[in-house]
Amino acid sequence: MIRKAPCFALFLTAAVVAAEPFDWKFDASESWKAEPSLPLCIGFDGLELLPPKTPEWGKPPVVYSLREAGSQKTPGNPEQIAFEAELLSGGGATLGLCLQDADGEFFAYPQRPLKPGLNRVGWKTASEAIGSWGEKKNGKVDFPVRLEALQLHQYPAKEAARVLLRTPEPETAEGSRRVVRSFVKFDDTARWKPSGELECGPEPDGLRVRSRQVPEPGKPAVIGRLKEVMFDLKEIGSPDAVGFDVELLDGSGVNLALELVDAAGENFSMKQKPLRKGANRVVWDLRHDIAGSWGKNKDGRLDLPVRIANLVVLQFPARKPAELLFRDGLKRETLRDIDAVEARLDTGNPLNILKPGAEKPLKFRFRNRYPEKNVFTARLRLYTLTGAERCFERSFELAPGEEAAWPLDWPAASPRGIWRCDLVLRNASGREQRLNRPAFACLTPAGPTEGRNPEFEIGMNMRQQGWSRAECERESQAAAAIGAKLLRTGFTWESLEPAPGEFRFELLDELLAMNAKYGMRQIFMVAYTPAWAAKPGLVANAKDWNEWNKSAPDPDALEAFVEKFAEHYRGKIEFYEFWNEPDLDFWRGTAEEYLECLKRVRRALKKSDPEAKLITGGFAYVGARSKPGFQEQVLAEGQDDFDFHGYHQHGDFSEYERVLEGPLARMRRVLRSPKPIFFTETGFYISNGNYLQQAENVVRKIVHAWATGARGYLWFNMRDDGFLPGYCEHNYGLVTNDWYPKEGFAAFNTLNLLLGQARYGGVLLRNPRTTAHWFRRDDGQAVVFWKSGRGTVEEPLTLLTDAAEAEFVDLFGNATPLKLSAGRLTVPVPEHPGYLLLKGAARAPECGRSVVSFAGTRVTASPGVPSGIRVTLHNPLPAEAVAELRWKLPENIDAPAPGKRRLAAGEAVELVLPVTVSEATRGGIVRPELQVRLNGGDWSSISIPVNVATRIADGAYPAEPQFTLDSRANLVSQMEHNPYTAHRVWSGPEDQSVRIFLASDDTELKFRVEVTDDVHVKSPGAASSFMEDGIQLALAVPGQNGHWEFGFAELEDGSPGTHCWIRPDNLAEPRTKLAVSARGRVTIYEIAIPLAGIGAAPEQLKRGIQFNLLVNDNDGEGRDGWMQIAPGIGEAKNPELYPFILK
Repeated sequence: MIRKAPCFALFLTAAVVAAEPFDWKFDASESWKAEPSLPLCIGFDGLELLPPKTPEWGKPPVVYSLREAGSQKTPGNPEQIAFEAELLSGGGATLGLCLQDADGEFFAYPQRPLKPGLNRVGWKTASEAIGSWGEKKNGKVDFPVRLEALQLHQYPAKEAARVLLRTPEPETAEGSRRVVRSFVKFDDTARWKPSGELECGPEPDGLRVRSRQVPEPGKPAVIGRLKEVMFDLKEIGSPDAVGFDVELLDGSGVNLALELVDAAGENFSMKQKPLRKGANRVVWDLRHDIAGSWGKNKDGRLDLPVRIANLVVLQFPARKPAELLFRDGLKRETLRDIDAVEARLDTGNPLNILKPGAEKPLKFRFRNRYPEKNVFTARLRLYTLTGAERCFERSFELAPGEEAAWPLDWPAASPRGIWRCDLVLRNASGREQRLNRPAFACLTPAGPTEGRNPEFEIGMNMRQQGWSRAECERESQAAAAIGAKLLRTGFTWESLEPAPGEFRFELLDELLAMNAKYGMRQIFMVAYTPAWAAKPGLVANAKDWNEWNKSAPDPDALEAFVEKFAEHYRGKIEFYEFWNEPDLDFWRGTAEEYLECLKRVRRALKKSDPEAKLITGGFAYVGARSKPGFQEQVLAEGQDDFDFHGYHQHGDFSEYERVLEGPLARMRRVLRSPKPIFFTETGFYISNGNYLQQAENVVRKIVHAWATGARGYLWFNMRDDGFLPGYCEHNYGLVTNDWYPKEGFAAFNTLNLLLGQARYGGVLLRNPRTTAHWFRRDDGQAVVFWKSGRGTVEEPLTLLTDAAEAEFVDLFGNATPLKLSAGRLTVPVPEHPGYLLLKGAARAPECGRSVVSFAGTRVTASPGVPSGIRVTLHNPLPAEAVAELRWKLPENIDAPAPGKRRLAAGEAVELVLPVTVSEATRGGIVRPELQVRLNGGDWSSISIPVNVATRIADGAYPAEPQFTLDSRANLVSQMEHNPYTAHRVWSGPEDQSVRIFLASDDTELKFRVEVTDDVHVKSPGAASSFMEDGIQLALAVPGQNGHWEFGFAELEDGSPGTHCWIRPDNLAEPRTKLAVSARGRVTIYEIAIPLAGIGAAPEQLKRGIQFNLLVNDNDGEGRDGWMQIAPGIGEAKNPELYPFILK
């Protein structure tokens, strides 16, 4: 249904029906000029006639004739000419009309006086003329007619009239109107970066910008650019116009322009707009004000949504340079009524933390940006990812511009953790707005606190130098609140010494003082190379700035800088890190150059601050992604020049643990004296909503680092760098870029709340099922424990302790009292890492023996074939006991009742309990749970995974695939939580689906993968095929240290491409084979992997190996996601999640 605004409907009917040329829009699609000259400005609402001079009292009016180029050329047959004119200020103004008919006769129409506010102005074309002239004058209007002029008459008045000829409301769907609202502020929440031609600084009411130079007369304009840090990170939506409120304070000869980037990556330059002295609202119509375009996907068409690249300030020759004050950035867009309601979560503080006992501030705030009344019902579901939920509902009626607060009744006993919001606003017409981005943390903050833990530094990476002053402090507050004590943040060498001997330490002074205010210190990273310190000629010949900025600097310049820096910050900065990830392209020099520079940094520190400690550049990885031999050489030859071995290793805990205990440990054997690791940057980024996995990694990685004797661990990152879902740098944060906490935020807080001042005790338990470490606290002891692997046996943890009281605390800080029985404590191992607080304990805790245990890690079963589960019963009591057993079985498992057993004091007995998986089960994990109790006491249980294997066909492929991926359950989408990439979300099996066939003989394991894809994108190389439509295939062979991951793809030249990304330690890359063919939209991959090449004998296939596979999807705009058999490849590398296959 199409609507017009009611205030125009009757008045515009005649003009619209008969003659489109006279249905003036008063926007950038038209070309209006005034004679005599009168400043005209096209804004969001129409054409503004800027105040002319007023004649003296008793003098005749000044008459301004306004002509529109298209209306002068194009005839029409209007019965009536009508529009709206608003008198914004001043007075003494009338509007008149002059037309020319088909015979060339001119007709004048009566003046219409303008009253303050909105005026409906119109003339009946045939009957209201008051005079005519011309050669063929007959006093009769002969159609068609053309516009000669609209006439503004300015009569004597106290203040000249300021008139707006309003743009008619466009035709829109019912319940939709144009809305103008702010998208950027020029206050301390924004960080503006001027180019060298401009200088800028904050003011209480905006941002002052001044041209640094004025060109000489006859010379071209000096062009400066102004960028806000969020411009590169955040689209502003799909507006039809963008504008800025800016005041020209001083000077003249200045124009503004705008540069945009559209959804396809094409760059657009918008027309220049001149500024007059005083207040200006400069508006660009995105349909009509395009001056040109260039770059990626150039077609001259602006594809929405858009992103602003730069504000452009053009200074033309003038007496004085222009000085501007920017106040606001605005956009005009067509919104449904319900979408114009702005909703904001309010917890009473800027960090979105709700403290227990301070629940009253929790509320939602609404503001109606729609030009009409909005009536709607708000339904709010607050929930946690661990299953808690609260629901609220309320109705609202808001006038235009009205605000309302919705206080939420929040019980003090609500579970601690991250509460996510699912808010639905619905009006009587059924239109809905859904908001599911906001979240808040319900927790007791771990900080800020005084002091530090001398044993182990827990801290945070931040990019404070990139944000505004207000955002910078907000990030400090967030890190301190969750217990961070040491920060890796701030400015680097090229910012602090922009020219030789010119030091700008005030930049870092302010940052150090701010962070110290919240009880945090900083590490300083000595990097990167200023242009003046690069090798001669490198800057002039470089293809891009990285070539000199990441190059090896002049060692003398480096040493002089560090000497001066360390002297200035002596006693304030304890840890220095030389460079970032030098084993990657962040260092483009040689290992020998790095070693020489490391020696110089060490010497400078010893001279200026002997107590300071030096960390090697945090090396990124061990393995194929690093420069071969670089890290090894630095450790071996440079070990006298550093105190700590800097290391990173981003990603999931399973790979982190494997590398630390395998390749990295072997590499570190060259060290002659203890050089503890310092984890200066390591984290886990969010992909496809794996928030709980990030939270688990916070605990596991930090505790494991502590247990290995590391000096500290700095999580990467505090805040997301942006909003792109498929870009890892925008998803590492513990809070989103717009300050909503993630589950990792609460996990980091709990860790510091409980262990921030603790001392490491030792490993309590570490096996394939459970990991437990214990710590000393001032009030006793703490145990951190978690499931070592997924898909393994789940059994309770039994501790022997002298604690007076015990308490379990979960990942997010929820506490539960526990029952102690004669110094014995038995608790289930939680789904996510948790803590045991042993209050009053003095003696180190010990592991006790559980009542029931299972010797293996899993049972592998074939459907319909009985399997035996071997368990051990143990009686810990000092007297005989009767063990009662019972099964809790899933529907697809059958087992006889296990009955009872009599056990002597301290006796242990082994049982084999038969179970049978139903014939209908097709692969996957099923979990029978065995429950046991002694002498009618409390039940203890053990959950045993039965991995139901998928059969590999012998010789030829089977008629039907063993795996079919054609549903949302198989999908991992990187596009679904971005409203601007909705067109890239999987739409069904025709978009992408996969059939996978498995077969083998005595020498090869074979796979036939049939991929249906609506757009097939070939790869430039197999190593990068995960970015196109390539296959990632993984295998885990029992007994090997590590797993295999292969890539298979059709290359751009049509040839097959293979690659091996990951392989177990001490095994070479095998010779895999690939053939690619096509049948319509189906691409067929025939893959063969030699059994000997992966270290698997034919007998091993009969016992089973683990297998997983995913197929990536790229429809031409980048990686959209993938279809997978099981997790463990795409989001993070975890072979434990792979299914079993056997022959």
